[in-house]
Amino acid sequence: MRPFIDKLFLTMLLLGYTMTVFGQNSTDLLLSKLEISQALYPPKDILSTKSIVLISVPEDADRNEWMESVDELQQFFAEEGIDAVAYIETEVLFSQPNDRLTIPEFLRKRGINNLILFAAGGKKGPVFLAIGPYNGEENFFDKGATFWAREGANLDGIKDELSAYFKTGAIYRGNLLVNENAEFFYPEVDLGVVAKSVPPKIADFKVAIERIDKALLADQGPAAFRYANFYNQVRYDSEITGRERWLNSLHSDTTNNFYYKEEKQTNQQLRKDGFQYELRYVSAPENLLYDWISFPDRKKPRKALVHKFYLSDLRNNNIYVGKNWDAALDWEAALQNFLGQIQQVIQENAN
Repeated sequence: MRPFIDKLFLTMLLLGYTMTVFGQNSTDLLLSKLEISQALYPPKDILSTKSIVLISVPEDADRNEWMESVDELQQFFAEEGIDAVAYIETEVLFSQPNDRLTIPEFLRKRGINNLILFAAGGKKGPVFLAIGPYNGEENFFDKGATFWAREGANLDGIKDELSAYFKTGAIYRGNLLVNENAEFFYPEVDLGVVAKSVPPKIADFKVAIERIDKALLADQGPAAFRYANFYNQVRYDSEITGRERWLNSLHSDTTNNFYYKEEKQTNQQLRKDGFQYELRYVSAPENLLYDWISFPDRKKPRKALVHKFYLSDLRNNNIYVGKNWDAALDWEAALQNFLGQIQQVIQENAN
């Protein structure tokens, strides 16, 4: 009789937190968003194999705030024996338009078995933690996979529940030496040779712009786990629509030379059609962006994700970022900033 009571208590413990704090429906809704299912228990090998953490935070979140949650989580992992060998920021995977970047190749060879999904909204937002199988692919987890998942106002209840479960001895602990500090890894990005200017004869050439690939942004995997999409899809979709309006206005404005390029059109094909430049942008934490774009005498980087527009030369590996560092927290503001630099060069050369 006693083993049955222990099992019943454990089951109630595992189910109780989600149902009493945020409600089972809340967690189920988030899992449905990711197209995965709820598991009753964490993976059996979670304390004896390696894990990778995919972290999702708001674009405008104070980095210091959510890093406190990351440090708290990693400290808990170290105490319990969860070997989280790498943290990957979800937003950084979408640093370049219409592309999903991949994690460094050497991480794929480290024998990682488990994926931990962690969403942290800072002091004002909830936290979400899910643990399941890592598929080693670009989308990190398979559609229909089962994940143990919880959502809460903070990590306290989630940690207590996991700790109580681990203490039952139901999972063998083989990870005895676990790093107490979270280690972040980022995709490898080479934007090209940086020119601190705008081409002086920019008005004489056609500039290509690329339509937003909505299918990629709605894809299963990390795209669905981007914080804005994960927690407020209506607002997220509105933001994407706003970006489309800006690009459409550039395309329809007869006073400039911005034109949409065809899907999958190569640089060589664009040049044959009279294009010489493409308007592009990159989005990343500003300190990381400073590594990707060489630009002397900038202000100290902010601890937030920013956007930077530039012109890519279709003839070579050069990019033109402008004379002034004009990256902005807001995508539309970053676009307006760079268009302002282009217009200034056009006016100067027209006189």
